[in-house]
Amino acid sequence: MPADSLVLVAATARGDGTARMGPVTRFDLDTVVRHPGYVVAHLHPDRPRHFPDDRARHRPGQPCLPQPRRIPAAVPPRPADTRGRIAALADPITDEVEREELADDRPRLRRRLDRIDDAVTAATGSQLPTGEHVIADLLASLCSLRLRSIHLTQATAERAAAAHALWLHLWRHALERYAPDMAALVATTAYLRHDGSSAAAIFAKDPRPNQLSQLIHAMHRNGIDPATVDPDFATISQELRTELTTSAPDF
Repeated sequence: MPADSLVLVAATARGDGTARMGPVTRFDLDTVVRHPGYVVAHLHPDRPRHFPDDRARHRPGQPCLPQPRRIPAAVPPRPADTRGRIAALADPITDEVEREELADDRPRLRRRLDRIDDAVTAATGSQLPTGEHVIADLLASLCSLRLRSIHLTQATAERAAAAHALWLHLWRHALERYAPDMAALVATTAYLRHDGSSAAAIFAKDPRPNQLSQLIHAMHRNGIDPATVDPDFATISQELRTELTTSAPDF
């Protein structure tokens, strides 16, 4: 039996004060949290608004009531041995990133930012990284507070959805050193996309929240509208990006 579900019921206004029921879709909450791109793909406005006959139950004079779509169970986190191999690959890269931050080595940090940007662009086409070296490099690069803060927001809603799917994908591959920061990034981007349910589910799965996670959790718990803080997050992200990509370090 379904449990912990997100059920979406579409309704179309008829113009006379009544509405016609449209598609009804059910997703497992775990799927929503771990694979938002999959959910979005099924709700994209460009998709046809009809269902095959075998999905609908219709009577003359009554609204068409499609049966909820069956969504596969979410893929579980990567096995520990896979995550262990990725962590072993990421650790020396993370050490390099820390040295680059201390030295304010902007050319190298810019190249890392370019690779993260490229990964977000690929995710807009539902292409998530599969190579362990690529995943390790992205996890290590996102250990940089500066690079992670730049990617708290995106330029468009499409890129925001893609980035969120990418962060979830990386979080699934993250062991202890990387999991708290990735969980914070996932929760923050979910919250800023007005997806409080996903953010709350992430908080429940995050045993070691960092300061950003604690801040977002408190804002969500106190019912603060993401729209009131989104401009501030966007300003910070853009200022950091501009500083890194257009200015030389101060000596």
